[in-house]
Amino acid sequence: MVVRAPGILTLSMDRNLGPKLDYFVREIKGDLEELKKFPQFFSFSLERKIKPRHRMLVEYGLKMPLSRMLKVNEGEFNARLFEMLLRMVEERKLCLAVYMELCWDVKIVSVSSVELLRTLDIIEIFHLSDVNPKSLRLGDSKNYFYFSNSVLERNV
Repeated sequence: MVVRAPGILTLSMDRNLGPKLDYFVREIKGDLEELKKFPQFFSFSLERKIKPRHRMLVEYGLKMPLSRMLKVNEGEFNARLFEMLLRMVEERKLCLAVYMELCWDVKIVSVSSVELLRTLDIIEIFHLSDVNPKSLRLGDSKNYFYFSNSVLERNV
């Protein structure tokens, strides 16, 4: 570890290493092997960089290796986060399409990523209220459902 980041020998145990190690173990729930691979973790600010970026990842349910999370500037981190979110939306779109086709006999015809998120919110409401979307007549045709400007085709 010291060979990869000799500067850690100069850091205070009480004010620097201890709090960062504590955060890594308790909050990040990281593996100590990851610290061995990336000891530079200790050179980054806990309050200004480590905590905010980790919290943002947790908020979106994402994970990223320490080096990818910390070695880049704010813009690059945000770009990586955005790419991960887009991939997650695409995966959810596929899952939603399969789910709707299997459970409700409904097929997604066209939907944007932003509109998909709104549609997912509506789907959650259906689950909470036990409403079947097939029983709703939204839009101008009984063969289509319009959820937040997304077009869903009903198989007839």
